[in-house]
Amino acid sequence: MNKRLNITLPEETVRLMDRVAGRGRRSSLIDRAVRRYVKEETRANVRKQLAASYKANAELDLQLADDWFQSKNRYRISAGVDSQMRRGLSGLVRSCAGR
Repeated sequence: MNKRLNITLPEETVRLMDRVAGRGRRSSLIDRAVRRYVKEETRANVRKQLAASYKANAELDLQLADDWFQSKNRYRISAGVDSQMRRGLSGLVRSCAGR
């Protein structure tokens, strides 16, 4: 559904609209322009909010990443020790069985 509006624009703006869209197509041009403007403003706001969120959470994100890497390295070290112990035990068992 369309709604009729009464707006006032500078003469230069109206001439520009008529040159770009043609007389009789002003409403369509204004509709497209407003929609594009709102879409761009929405994107800009989302970008600003994301940037603020990234900045606000940066320290926590770094701490979580650091904790994750430390726990992964601890697992690798303990897994390496376990495998060394298993190899040592299996060698001991073989040497005792051979006696």
